[in-house]
Amino acid sequence: MHERLVEAFPFFSTLFPRSRDAILSKAIGKKLAHKQVLASDGAECAFLPFVVEGTLRIYKASESGREITLYRIERGESCVLSATCILNGGGFPAIAGAVQLPPPAPAGSVSLPKSPSSSTARMSPVRTAGCPTSSPGTS
Repeated sequence: MHERLVEAFPFFSTLFPRSRDAILSKAIGKKLAHKQVLASDGAECAFLPFVVEGTLRIYKASESGREITLYRIERGESCVLSATCILNGGGFPAIAGAVQLPPPAPAGSVSLPKSPSSSTARMSPVRTAGCPTSSPGTS
């Protein structure tokens, strides 16, 4: 898993080996299914997600069930809201969930899926690696 993390986030390879190894030793791989929630609104920010494969959708949901996407995080990206939450304390201010997007259409063509399930059923799950913000038993 560490090789895939360094491949998706090349800056890890620029760190001193001792620092890089210390950070990567805390990394936890997690595979998410489509629509699986990684972080809920108000949850404690206990890790910083690094997307190695797939897409995370950061969104808000109303009590009536309506949702608005704030942004998406793809391979090689991390979550700015998680970083802010870790630095400032408090709960995660949105929902982070895995989404499976259809593959991009070839240049010069437009294609629309016939149904939402037809375009997502063949996609791979999201893989993330998170670095905990503290060791177990410490704050």
